[in-house]
Amino acid sequence: MSAVAAISALSVLRGLLRAIPPAPALVALVLMVAGAAGQQTPAEPSPDRLRERALQALQDGDLPTAAQMLEQLGDRGVPQGYTMLGQIKRDLGDHPDAARWFERAAAGGDVMAMVEGGRLLSDPAYGLNDSRRAFKLWLAAAERGSGTGQYEVGRALMTGRGARQDDAAGADWLEQSARQCFAPAQLAYALALREGRGREADGEEAFAWIVAAERASEAWERPDLDRLARLEVEISGYMPSAQVRSAYCRGLDILAASCGTGDILFRIERWLVCE
Repeated sequence: MSAVAAISALSVLRGLLRAIPPAPALVALVLMVAGAAGQQTPAEPSPDRLRERALQALQDGDLPTAAQMLEQLGDRGVPQGYTMLGQIKRDLGDHPDAARWFERAAAGGDVMAMVEGGRLLSDPAYGLNDSRRAFKLWLAAAERGSGTGQYEVGRALMTGRGARQDDAAGADWLEQSARQCFAPAQLAYALALREGRGREADGEEAFAWIVAAERASEAWERPDLDRLARLEVEISGYMPSAQVRSAYCRGLDILAASCGTGDILFRIERWLVCE
């Protein structure tokens, strides 16, 4: 090898040596690269897993952990997490915070949160009495097809509580709820027909809806049933017997259409009275 070639080779070698870090730095670099290659970001728990952990925490009485899991569930786009958190807060007596969580869940589209939030904000027993916020939640539920929401919107519009009074719109919402077999709405709609509020007064149609309402729910208590019976007697007193019979059969037809009633006793009753 010539002297020139040797000098050139030594120069290249010195450059390579300068590029190699000192031993400690080299070791650190190797460890860093190896660690980065082997490191994996922990996967976030699935919504189902978050729900399971929240329920387990509730069973264990660990409310802080349950609340944390439920909030994470809501943050992950499952508004029912916020709804459950609202229910916990309500049951603990923290009604303002419960309302806040229900509203967050409602904003995410959870109909249950709309209904429960509306009830929380409107029921005097909870001490909030914010009829405007309640109406907003009831309306959101009503627009999504909730019979309870439609009923509450109808009542609010009829009374002007939480919204400007509008009997016609109120009757529309009551009728929508009534046609979903919501017995309180059927009674309320019957009264609107009887009194001519939002609808032309129609005693025969009112009687028919009362007949349907009486049979639409097994949750009526004795005072409610007595009231329904009195209304039937009062309204039928202004109609000839043939009209009463016609209205009665119309009520059974409404019941069948809205509630899908088809049991043997219903069929026998309709056969005996109407056919």
